[in-house]
Amino acid sequence: MTYNIGIDYGFINNRINGSLELYYRKTDDLINSSTKAVAGTNFSEYVVANIGSLDNYGVEFSINTVPIQTKNWTWEIGANVAYNKNTILQLTYGSNDNSYRREGIKIQKVGCAANSYYVYEQIYDNDGKPIEGAYVDQNNDGILNDDDLIVFHKSSPDVTLGLNSKLNYKSWDLSFGGHGAFGNYNYYSTAANSTNTSNSSIYQGTYMLNRMRDVVSLGYTTNQPTSSYFIQEASFFRMDYITLGWSFKKAPRFPLSGRIYATVQNPFVITSYMGFDPEIEGGIDANFYPRPITYMLGVNLKF
Repeated sequence: MTYNIGIDYGFINNRINGSLELYYRKTDDLINSSTKAVAGTNFSEYVVANIGSLDNYGVEFSINTVPIQTKNWTWEIGANVAYNKNTILQLTYGSNDNSYRREGIKIQKVGCAANSYYVYEQIYDNDGKPIEGAYVDQNNDGILNDDDLIVFHKSSPDVTLGLNSKLNYKSWDLSFGGHGAFGNYNYYSTAANSTNTSNSSIYQGTYMLNRMRDVVSLGYTTNQPTSSYFIQEASFFRMDYITLGWSFKKAPRFPLSGRIYATVQNPFVITSYMGFDPEIEGGIDANFYPRPITYMLGVNLKF
């Protein structure tokens, strides 16, 4: 079931144009394997069934403009912004507001966003440093167990953004494009599963194992993979490319036309995320290497 309403607009001879759309989408009969089977009737404790239900609503906005258009100068710029919110409505037959399914560090739970994280709430000292193994006892029963786990943020962003621009001056052109996401969180798995920095874990014989600087600064002696500390905001803006080009026409001494250009891909990322790359599919960051910066020099010739 989908409802949407939108408008396309254009002003000043279409030098300003774009669209605005609002939507609501409910998806039923999603596949879920959390249905309990009667003992002895199936090889698995759970059976697959089309019982999931999820809703999404949001807004999408795009704009393209030509702020400058003269004999020698032309400037074009475009942007698109989208906001989306999703909520799991059903996971089992009947109405069960407390039903959920754990998937490692993530949880699918009715009333929460899909692919939320399920962790212990970290306790910090007066300096804001996480205390090893210290978590909030959510039900105050004096025991730390699964009943104290909490739903803590999600991997999908609230807002996504795209931006592009092209500036022309006579035979020169300068263009760039980038994109971003805001309100998304990553599970810093690389750090969370290697927090043990005791001597016996780092030194093995005559060899020393690698540990990240962020992990060493914590001073932990055991791994703490279910701490909310490692669920970190991963909002970012990435510049995808920047290109500078020069076009030339045929001349008596050089009977060819064409364009010479230089491009840098992935020149920079603006983010506060501690890992190498905030843009992680699914939000589970187990990467050891950042994306490379690529430089290119090209020539296009027309015969």
